[in-house]
Amino acid sequence: MLDQEWIERFKHIIEKRHPITHNLGIVDRKYLERVRSREAEGRDVNLEANEVNAALDAVLALVGGVHRLLFPTAP
Repeated sequence: MLDQEWIERFKHIIEKRHPITHNLGIVDRKYLERVRSREAEGRDVNLEANEVNAALDAVLALVGGVHRLLFPTAP
């Protein structure tokens, strides 16, 4: 449903969830170990609107694909 490039981009966006939810949006060592980023430890996580839109597009594509697999005759 998603090609490898989309998967990697989605994974990178989702990785930003850790510092946003656990560190009030501040980059920490654990985040930096998981992703290669230009962000520096102790700085705010940079999350842009296009990344949120891309994540939503990926989720919609996945949910739509699963729905088509489960209900192939649905309109």
